[in-house]
Amino acid sequence: MEPIRRQALVQATIAEIGAAGSLDVTVAQIARRAGVSSALAHHYFGGKDQIFLAAMRHILTAYGVPEPPAPGSRRSSMPISKSATSAPK
Repeated sequence: MEPIRRQALVQATIAEIGAAGSLDVTVAQIARRAGVSSALAHHYFGGKDQIFLAAMRHILTAYGVPEPPAPGSRRSSMPISKSATSAPK
């Protein structure tokens, strides 16, 4: 049941931020939209910042953006096209 509720909170976070048009939303609003208590939201995520991070990770994953490398690991080099590095004329 926990993964379902976590996912509901992430989806509710995205919906609440979209409805507000800003990050000015409360955990209570997010929890209400998800159909859970704000205490449960805090239990799962710890606070609003962590819920926002989970929502951002969900969005980035959905759009295929790779996760950043782990601290201390080497980054793989991504080819950059010449047009991306040259200044417009």
